[in-house]
Amino acid sequence: MLAAVHRWSCSKRLEEARLSVPALETVVSFTVVAPEGSADSILQAMSRLVASLDPVLDYRGRNGLGELNRAGRGVPEGDLRLLLVQAFMLRDATGGAFEPCILPLVGLWGFHDEPRVPSSAEIDSARALCGPRCCRMAGDTLVLSPGSGIDLGAVAAGFAADRAFDLAMESGAVAALVDAGGEIRCGGDREWRIAIRHPREDGFWDVLEVSDCGVSTSGDYESFVMSDGARFCHILDPSTGMPESGVASVTVVAGNCTVADGLSTALAVGGPDLLEIVPESLWTGVLFVLETDSGLVERRFGVL
Repeated sequence: MLAAVHRWSCSKRLEEARLSVPALETVVSFTVVAPEGSADSILQAMSRLVASLDPVLDYRGRNGLGELNRAGRGVPEGDLRLLLVQAFMLRDATGGAFEPCILPLVGLWGFHDEPRVPSSAEIDSARALCGPRCCRMAGDTLVLSPGSGIDLGAVAAGFAADRAFDLAMESGAVAALVDAGGEIRCGGDREWRIAIRHPREDGFWDVLEVSDCGVSTSGDYESFVMSDGARFCHILDPSTGMPESGVASVTVVAGNCTVADGLSTALAVGGPDLLEIVPESLWTGVLFVLETDSGLVERRFGVL
């Protein structure tokens, strides 16, 4: 998870306000700097927006993605359509290391409910229901193979952070930061300092100074199940159906948080080698913390 602080010098009468709300199976925190008297209304609007996204992007929701998964086909609209377009773009950009059509595997491992380590046969059966061959667009209609399903959990928080941030700036905020469970979108007339959690100890690995960007960290410490002394994390490799291994954490800085969120998941699966195929236009900087026999090793790419 990421922590965030800020700094600025005021040249006009501004106020800073914060609000945290439960949403998207996490806590979403908003910080806005706005002309006096306007910050609270901006925060409330941001909160309402995120609350409206929650049931639409939830794979088990009563409408939106949940309804599409249950029906096996449908015409996605509004925010769901926008996010699906970005999710499919990220799948193509990462060679499938990011895969939205992965719900059977996620459900099998039980990371949303009761985690367990499934058998190899179970994993093979679930893998057959995942991937682009099980999810296609027929005109404006999304068609899923029987038993398949989409889980946008790897980009939903980042997308919500982007939407809330954009709303804040459109509503007159001078600067804003949205922290959706560690997926951060920040910008405006300010520089922000983002602290990256140490994947194995209390405290921080590093602090980044950024402006107008999305920042996302994925790590094997966030959610996992232990079996026979082995740690199985919640980030699944679509090609094997198994959790990623070797990447303790990866932080991505990108132009928006949706892309940063999806890329951090993909790079946790593919490691540094995956950057050879990911277009450089999608990211600004990447920080890996890798697990090796000699301990944690850091690798940096781009501008951080």
